[in-house]
Amino acid sequence: MFATRSSLSDFVGRSPGVTELAKALHLKETEKEAETFVFLSHSHKDKKLAEWARDFFARFGKDVYVDWWDPDMPSSPNSETADRLRKKIKNEKSKFVLLATESSIDSEWVSWELGFADGVKKASAIATFPIAEQEWHWSGNEYMLLYPHITLMSGEWHVAFPDGMQLALGDWLSLDEKGLTDRKLGQAMRVLLSAMNRR
Repeated sequence: MFATRSSLSDFVGRSPGVTELAKALHLKETEKEAETFVFLSHSHKDKKLAEWARDFFARFGKDVYVDWWDPDMPSSPNSETADRLRKKIKNEKSKFVLLATESSIDSEWVSWELGFADGVKKASAIATFPIAEQEWHWSGNEYMLLYPHITLMSGEWHVAFPDGMQLALGDWLSLDEKGLTDRKLGQAMRVLLSAMNRR
């Protein structure tokens, strides 16, 4: 099931203080070299959704990088903007998450970020996070064929892979590119699914 604006808002709203937790995680990560973090690709038209996504990932203990929260980002997009984005996306400790909405699908910057991520990151470190306007309806289904996507299944958040494999979102967020190759990820998911099927 795809997340909707209201389900995302409800999920982050159930935890009082989650925004403060997200801000504390961000401060903690800026003081030292960050552990695994989420690079959130999104349309600037979806600023409220980006804030909810920050709070969403904070519930999983992860900091989120958003370009317009970066105090060192130029005020107007230029080559320095692209260089900073490349560095963050390329970071082996980052997970690239495309906040997939109607607005982001039309954004040239989002398309550029996804194309760059696709060229420098393992497929296991990229996911879409579709946010539907209404339950079960999202027009960007072509992305589902190419990349894993974040979804709600039986009340739990998972990353669903194009080949049908699934991994709990918290587990996916904890995997780093260096320590887990795509092959190992496939093996880990098969073992996990096999154990789940035996229940």
